[in-house]
Amino acid sequence: QQALVVASVALVVAAAPAAISKLPKDFKRCKKHDPKMNECLKEAIQNALISLKKGVPALGVLTIDPLRVTHLLIDQGTGPVSIKLDFNELDIHGLGSSRIDKVKVDWDKYTIEVDATVLEPVILNGQYKVNGRVLILPIQGNGHSNLTLENVKAKILILGKSMKKNGQEH
Repeated sequence: QQALVVASVALVVAAAPAAISKLPKDFKRCKKHDPKMNECLKEAIQNALISLKKGVPALGVLTIDPLRVTHLLIDQGTGPVSIKLDFNELDIHGLGSSRIDKVKVDWDKYTIEVDATVLEPVILNGQYKVNGRVLILPIQGNGHSNLTLENVKAKILILGKSMKKNGQEH
């Protein structure tokens, strides 16, 4: 979900002038052909995260700290370690302390890469169900979870595509 929030901000900041005009006045704007676009977008996303921490009602964006995720499924592996971890009504605390480390835009490939570090521990509270196996040992359970993650780093890849609207490519 954090990736989705960052991706949404990145796309909005890098969007066409019509979309940019809808951003709150305090959101930094970047020009598509700026030779320092990566640096501009990095700063724009970082500044936007400050506003997003408490939400931006004008954009219909809810708070990201805490971030409420109604359902999160982690389904990993078929080898010696396989696990299916299903969270419900998950509250994630700490994402508001994210630092944007790097942004790389490739307009020709319609991609934006973002590297981020969460500076505070990320705490996940919610209901879980787990079913899996480590080697020959089965893992099964359910209940309330309280996970604390430290030194969280994120690599986010935003994939876009061109679209034609009114005969123009966007």
